[in-house]
Parts: sequence; C-alpha cells; structure tokens
Amino acid sequence: MEIKATDDPFATFGAWFEAARKSEPDNADAMALATADGRGKPSVRMVLLKGIDAQGFVFYTNCDSQKGLQIRENDNAALCFYWKEEGRQVRVEGRLIQVEDAEADAYFATRPRESQIGAWASLQSQPLENRKVLETRFAAMEKNTKENVKMKNMMVLGHNIILMAINTKGKGLITKKMVLGNI
Repeated sequence: MEIKATDDPFATFGAWFEAARKSEPDNADAMALATADGRGKPSVRMVLLKGIDAQGFVFYTNCDSQKGLQIRENDNAALCFYWKEEGRQVRVEGRLIQVEDAEADAYFATRPRESQIGAWASLQSQPLENRKVLETRFAAMEKNTKENVKMKNMMVLGHNIILMAINTKGKGLITKKMVLGNI
C-alpha cells in the first residue's frame, strides 16, 4: 500500500514512520543528526528519535559530548531519516531548544540502571586510555550507588528541533518541502 506525501508534513511523517516500524523494526527511529560548532565546522552522527510532537523531534545527548558542546555553540541542526525498505527519506532543518529538565529527567529514569551508570562513568567524546579505565570507573560508580536509589540525571539533556523546514521524499513521488519559518 503506497502512502502518499500530503500537505501536512507531520501526517506524512507519522504514516511513513509507522510503515517503517513494521518494515525496519530495529532501525525506524534512527536518524542522522548534523550539527556544527561555532565556526561552522559540521559533524554528523546517528541518534535515536525519542519523541515527536507539535514542537518537533526530540532526541537526548550527553551535555559534555561533542554534539552537546556544538549545540551550545550553534543551535542550528538538521536531521535525516532514511528507511531503505520503504524507499523514503525525511529531512528536517531547524533550531534546537532544550527540553524542560523534568522531561529529560523522566527520560533518564526510563533507561536501564546499567545505562544510567554508564552515562555517569563515560567521559563522552574524551580520549580513553583503554577499556579498563572505563570498566574501572563503571565498577566504582556501580559499587557506590545503592541499587534502589534513583540516580540523578546530571548529564543527559534533551533537545527538540523546532521545525523550520521538513522535506519528504518517497518512491516515485515528487519531493514536498514545507517551510515553516526562517531557517
């Protein structure tokens, strides 16, 4: 069944995302995130979509990672979803705003305990002498954190890309671009 691009990019994205979740259940939420530092030097990496609403697309990152530092210097970003099995892509461009602390904390609380400890133990984007250093930091934090004690999110920030433009392209369809504001 072909899902055609509509004049509503959110409706198109929603329909295409649901189709992709069926055809690519392990990767449908993967998206390329492009950011740039204050001098305009670009960087791109894969992240996971954690939410979508009228404000835009939500992802989370460590505030001390390369992308976290770039976002502080330059709040412009772009996303690209590509679903090979569906022959579709969605590109999003806009400005990033930080989600409310309560929203980021709620997300952090959903992560498995080992993932929470890993977020504390990892020095994101910093050179690591060897794996043993990370394992030692992880073990020390795990030992010093009681199992039933809720870990506080001090590192993970959520960002919402405020849509300025969304571009949808599917098999045999003309690209549709909707500009929602000044880019």
